[in-house]
Amino acid sequence: MSRVAVFAATLVVLAAASTGCNQTPMVSDHCFIMLVAYAPLDTTLHAGDTLTMHATLLPPAAACLPGVTVTDLRWRAQGASVVVIDSLTGHLTAVGSGTGSVGVFVGTSPTTIGNATVHVVP
Repeated sequence: MSRVAVFAATLVVLAAASTGCNQTPMVSDHCFIMLVAYAPLDTTLHAGDTLTMHATLLPPAAACLPGVTVTDLRWRAQGASVVVIDSLTGHLTAVGSGTGSVGVFVGTSPTTIGNATVHVVP
């Protein structure tokens, strides 16, 4: 049996179990889709270059992140030896060669709602 068939069969069993046992229905996956559009997604910069990241909340965000606006979004960089970013403005500076990641978050939440890759060349 293929992986897809096993996965589909598992979902059918889980759905039947959750409805057959009169338990709370399964959680809808509508909030596991893209909630924010951000740019650029993947970029290459030279050390010393700067750019400003931009994010827009997509329509599903209203239901999945009630009360959240663009001003609640924060930026964080992974790989501080490659890129640094201002958490409020999204202003990014390439500081050294390599590949870094920039994530967008809601406030101080540890859960990323988007990631971009930044390649820095000398």
